[in-house]
Amino acid sequence: QSGQVTEIGLSLYLDMLEHAVQALKAGREPVLDQPLAAATEVFVLYVRDLRRSVQFYRDVVGLPLIGEIFDGGAAMFSSGHTHHELLLIEVGDAPGPLHGRRIGLYHIGWKIGESLDELRAMRTLLEKAGVPIDGVSDHTVSQSLYVRDPDGNELELFVDDPKVDWRKSKAWMEAPVKPLRL
Repeated sequence: QSGQVTEIGLSLYLDMLEHAVQALKAGREPVLDQPLAAATEVFVLYVRDLRRSVQFYRDVVGLPLIGEIFDGGAAMFSSGHTHHELLLIEVGDAPGPLHGRRIGLYHIGWKIGESLDELRAMRTLLEKAGVPIDGVSDHTVSQSLYVRDPDGNELELFVDDPKVDWRKSKAWMEAPVKPLRL
């Protein structure tokens, strides 16, 4: 079904682009009635040690490794939603990432299932793998574990709360972040 949504989204996107091009050719300002960015699909991270990062994202986070590129200098992962959701590129010893209040990426969120039982199972997997859990939060709309990858990039591993329909109500946006007890 997500493939159908993607095909429909792509068709709408291409139609919008065609209308925008026609408007520009006619000397008119294009009117975009839909956002051009339909979804977040791909993240690219520079990593110090590709093997260590592949092991973390494949064995701990659970992303399927689909292959390596650049003569083994990069690895691609996909859950089947798109061609690849994560690309890791090895850069060796380099500074980063920055921590605390700063400009730039705060964290990447990965939906890991549909239930608190799946979040509990992820917590157990993280503990067995020796991955420290930086935080556990109830965001009303979702419940989350926060960890860092081998290079210090923060990840949110979450499940949506099936009782909250975020498409119909925005009330969850004003809800305070609460501690989560698993």
